[in-house]
Amino acid sequence: MQSSGRVSRSRSHKHHWDEDDFRGKKAHKAQRNQNEVKRDLESYFERKRLKELTEETWLQ
Repeated sequence: MQSSGRVSRSRSHKHHWDEDDFRGKKAHKAQRNQNEVKRDLESYFERKRLKELTEETWLQ
């Protein structure tokens, strides 16, 4: 009984820590979206263009 009480107490503490950690990650993700989504899209379209060029080369 005593050990299970200790476990639930530590679990509830961990839950609060995870919640704070999640909030921090969420804020970091929003910051990342503003800074990097444009660059990620550019690299994606660059890869897509290279893939299409490669496929055209194979088709010829």
